[in-house]
Amino acid sequence: MSENFHEKNAENFEDEHKILFSIRTQLDLILRNRVRATILFMLFRSPQTNYSMQVERMAERMGVRHSLVLYHLDKLHGWKLVVPIKHAASSSKRNVWQLNLNYPTILQVVHSYLTEMYTPAELTELSNKNKSFRK
Repeated sequence: MSENFHEKNAENFEDEHKILFSIRTQLDLILRNRVRATILFMLFRSPQTNYSMQVERMAERMGVRHSLVLYHLDKLHGWKLVVPIKHAASSSKRNVWQLNLNYPTILQVVHSYLTEMYTPAELTELSNKNKSFRK
């Protein structure tokens, strides 16, 4: 492997630990919000799509407006937990979001904390509400 690869991984490692240190004290705040917790839960449960999902699909499954999901995705993006991705078939950069796979240690800590705060049954129920009040 090239020297550049190792330098980039070392930088990423340092960045990840700085971010982890800064959000560790905020994890309760981040995950106490059930919309954010549910978004993360659904993304963690989507390995077949590389831990990504369309905003409309998230909103539909939770039974909330897509604008609310986007609001919380933007908040999660600020904490470096998710990133918007663009597919060739989509004109919107914010249509599909993915867990920020550049920071696996952070994601492990968040997943662990998430499963301590909520039972699997609670998270499953939150991600399958589909009240359809958006119609």
